[in-house]
Amino acid sequence: MNEVLDIAGWDFRKALQLFLKSNAPLYEWLQSPVYYMGDRTFVEELRALMPKYFSCRAGSHHYVSMGYHAFESELQSASVRLKKYFYALRPALAALWAVEKQELPPMEFGKLRDMVSDADWHRAVDDLLQIKAGADEKSMIKPVPLLQDWLQKTLAYCKEKSSQLPELHNTPEELNALFRNYIAA
Repeated sequence: MNEVLDIAGWDFRKALQLFLKSNAPLYEWLQSPVYYMGDRTFVEELRALMPKYFSCRAGSHHYVSMGYHAFESELQSASVRLKKYFYALRPALAALWAVEKQELPPMEFGKLRDMVSDADWHRAVDDLLQIKAGADEKSMIKPVPLLQDWLQKTLAYCKEKSSQLPELHNTPEELNALFRNYIAA
């Protein structure tokens, strides 16, 4: 909406169509702890269906694409925007989660980072988080070689593995019934 508010809404029918297609942003928004208005019962019913309808293959493809875009377009200069690291790290971690655990990745960065066991990686990320806490949106830093290497390897690994995940083909009947139930109410 603007630089202060980040608000989204969905047309009911369109949201259910996107849900059926495993639209990752919709699944993320459904997991968000921030909720302003809407039908909580409907949201809870959709949340309950997320494990069944989320395609790890489609989701990991989405996250790999996002991660590559941020990595290749924003993190290849001698000086990079600090926040852009998180634009690459979070999708890389979400893709790794989908590939390794074969389930819907959580929204929380803290949960996602548990996928990585390397202590040096965690120290590098903690350093970035500490800098970010006192920085503004445009703060620049030098690239972090350890994270550059990790991002490159992880995104390549997830790209390869995501193509090996099974395709998920859900039918719309259950979502159609949900739609009819709420339209009739």
